[in-house]
Amino acid sequence: MIVGLPDTAVKEAKDRVHSAIVNAGFARTSGKLSVNLAIAVAVLAADRQLPPGRVSQMEFLGELTLDGMIRGVRGWLPAVLATDRPIVVPQANAMEAAIANRPNIYMADHLATLGDQLRSGELCALPPAEPGSRSQGAGLDDVQGNTQAKRALTIAAAGGHNLLFTGPPGSGKTMLANCLPVGMYWKCYVSPWESGQIMISRAAYQTLFPADFQLIAAMNPCPCGYFGDA
Repeated sequence: MIVGLPDTAVKEAKDRVHSAIVNAGFARTSGKLSVNLAIAVAVLAADRQLPPGRVSQMEFLGELTLDGMIRGVRGWLPAVLATDRPIVVPQANAMEAAIANRPNIYMADHLATLGDQLRSGELCALPPAEPGSRSQGAGLDDVQGNTQAKRALTIAAAGGHNLLFTGPPGSGKTMLANCLPVGMYWKCYVSPWESGQIMISRAAYQTLFPADFQLIAAMNPCPCGYFGDA
């Protein structure tokens, strides 16, 4: 029994979780249980197939497939930052979760693997973030001068604003634009379109396209690049 006013997708999760538990090699659970999310780990802990004491001190994040695989999910960063308890995230989110820069984040890709780790107490910690992996270009700290342009980049990254650099060739426009990915890891993504999507309607069909993006562009002021330069 799943409590907490769940929607249809969550109500159907009991059948999905039951299949995943059996397919992951656990025994069929006995009796009736009342649970909320994360359902599979809670059920197995209540059935004493996983250590309840350890499970009760942790949080678990992920989407469970019928065969027990743990898929990546969206919204992992707020969840990781909102708790100081040990948390298990899908392996698919591991590289991203490393940017939270906090201890006690672990990863798993299958319910059976997670079960073995919880029973042994040897959880799989995130790999250390690779130096420079957040940006393929220079960081803002590497840029000398250009104080106003760097401030514009910082504001754009924080608020999700679009940004256009214009100026003569060699003034550093493209280099500055390439600095943004460092800031984008912490920006709040907002949509330039209120709904975050665009619907193209034709006589026989409709197609929906995502429109949740941030535009960072650089351009010369004219074909020769030096308009207005004496």
